[in-house]
Amino acid sequence: MSRVPSAAPTGPSYWAYTAGAMGSILDDILETGEIRGSEVPKGVYSGISYFFDRVLEAAAEEVQGRDPYESLSNYHIAASSVACGDNRPNSLAELDERLVRYADFIKHLEKPRRLTQEETRLGTELRGFFDRICEEGENRAYEKATAWRGGEF
Repeated sequence: MSRVPSAAPTGPSYWAYTAGAMGSILDDILETGEIRGSEVPKGVYSGISYFFDRVLEAAAEEVQGRDPYESLSNYHIAASSVACGDNRPNSLAELDERLVRYADFIKHLEKPRRLTQEETRLGTELRGFFDRICEEGENRAYEKATAWRGGEF
């Protein structure tokens, strides 16, 4: 039985807006050193939670989620962003552990609190993570918009 790939969002250009919004939100959180619980608009929170749910599905031993193609695509986006950062993981296990920590941080953004030292470090890492996804998405969108089309741009 063949599987038709999903039409669901999978590329970095789709996630560019959400990643950019999260980067700005994390700037505010890191500047104040606290999470008030109301910084993340519901649509952005829903989108980034969905993204990390798919990423963690792909990080599992066997991809058994709703759409394995989408999960693997989102995992690739996340893994590429982590790999381009300053602190590259040394193994897939280390990469997966980091993605779980990122997802856990995102999951608790609605809980007001002062940031711990570890949360500040993690928030700073996540800021770079989202910047790289946003940049890649914008680059892909630009390439698509300016692609050579039969002698015309």
